[in-house]
Amino acid sequence: MFTVFTPKKKFTEMMVIDDSQILVHNGMGHQFTHGPNALFQQRTLADAKQLFMSALSDTNQIGACKTSTGVDGVSPDEEDKIDIPDEFDWRKEYSHCV
Repeated sequence: MFTVFTPKKKFTEMMVIDDSQILVHNGMGHQFTHGPNALFQQRTLADAKQLFMSALSDTNQIGACKTSTGVDGVSPDEEDKIDIPDEFDWRKEYSHCV
């Protein structure tokens, strides 16, 4: 994902899976790690844009994610918290969409 936000080439030249960027991300001690996805092997960002019929942009327009402690280390308000179920099957919940 790092390459989406800091492109140096055209989307037609940039590979979705960039092993060097995966190593950079994974070496930064984040709570999650990146890894390759077979769907995107040997595909460019232009391919991904077409595949998802998406208007990928080379500018960072995505707001920062809140951490578990909230913004600036302040705990989020109780109304901002949600209960995440142990299980969720989107296919059952939205069977009319499958």
